[in-house]
Amino acid sequence: MKQANLRGFGASYLTGAVPPIDMPDDVVTLCRSEADAILHCINFGKARFGYTQLDIAKLCGWSSDNHLSSYKRGAAAMPAKHHDRFGHVTGCNLLTQYLRRQETIAELTGTVTANKRNEAVLARMLATAPQHEARAA
Repeated sequence: MKQANLRGFGASYLTGAVPPIDMPDDVVTLCRSEADAILHCINFGKARFGYTQLDIAKLCGWSSDNHLSSYKRGAAAMPAKHHDRFGHVTGCNLLTQYLRRQETIAELTGTVTANKRNEAVLARMLATAPQHEARAA
């Protein structure tokens, strides 16, 4: 079956019809951990779209919900490369908002790790550097 035949079906990220929404500040504040934020996002996706946890996992690209269960329990941290897709599938940006708040708190309290500081410096340097086109061989 061709991909074009499936247009208009599936999760909101496939159609772009329902972009993920930001949650209110008090909801972000109520999250005590990344696992809490993931759990709340899953519950939101279930209530809003009628997804099961397995549906959410499959729409995120996993064959089973084992990964999602371990993220929800706090046994493992969700890799950053999955944050955007997870937000689109569940329909909310709560996880991204929570992680952004934790980064801000770490910066304000001076508890930023050396790796995070180096990543931030590199990102800033790359953002200000002019983009060069690849040379033709």
